[in-house]
Amino acid sequence: DSVWYGDQHLESMTESGFKDEAGRSTTGMSGASGVWSGLPVNVVYIPHEENKNLPPMQNKPRIQFMDGVDQTGAIIGYGGDMEEDPAYAALKVSNNILVIFGRCPHLCCIPGWQLIENNFTADNWEPGGLDSGGNKLFCICHSSRYDPTVVEKNTNRNRASGTVFQYFGIKRTGGPTPVGMPLIPFTVNNDVIEVVDFKAEGIEAMLDWYTYCD
Repeated sequence: DSVWYGDQHLESMTESGFKDEAGRSTTGMSGASGVWSGLPVNVVYIPHEENKNLPPMQNKPRIQFMDGVDQTGAIIGYGGDMEEDPAYAALKVSNNILVIFGRCPHLCCIPGWQLIENNFTADNWEPGGLDSGGNKLFCICHSSRYDPTVVEKNTNRNRASGTVFQYFGIKRTGGPTPVGMPLIPFTVNNDVIEVVDFKAEGIEAMLDWYTYCD
C-alpha cells in the first residue's frame, strides 16, 4: 500500500532504499514524500545511532528530544517521554527512521522533503531545532518549516469538532503553521517499512492525532 512520488512511484518503501540515498548526502540524511497506507506522509532517515553520543555539531544529525511549546508559549511536554512511557512503545525511535503525518496544521497543505531548493531544504544540518540550517520539511504553499530531527510533545485540535489532543511529533521552526506534525508508528518487516496495526497494539487513540484537517 505504497504510492511514492518521483522515481519510487508505486514501489514499496524500504529501509535499505533510505540508507542508500542517505549515503549520497553530506549529512547522512534522506527523505521522501508520498501516500502510505492511505495517509500523506514524509519519511525521514536520520543517522541517529551513529551520531547520538557525539557532542552537538554541524552536519552530524541525530534525533533531538525537546519540550513542545504551543501557540500561547506554554510548555506542553517533553518529546523524550515517548521513549519511556510504555503506552507509546510503538513510537520509540528505531531503524534511524521517523514517519511523519504529511499535512500542515496551518491550512492542511502537504509539506515535503526537498521539493524545492532553498536555504531551508539544503543538504546541511544545525543542532538545536532552530530555523537556521537545512534539511527542513518545507511547505511550498505558505513556507512553513519543520525540523524532522526534533521530537516534542505538543497539542493540536480537530478543526471540525474542536476536540483538543496531545501528540508526539516534530517541531515547527518557522512560517505560519502554529505547531508541528505528528509521528506515525511503523515497523520494518524484511526491509519493508509497514504501518502497525493500531487496534492490535492498543493505540487506536493515536488515530485522533491525524484528524486536525478533518
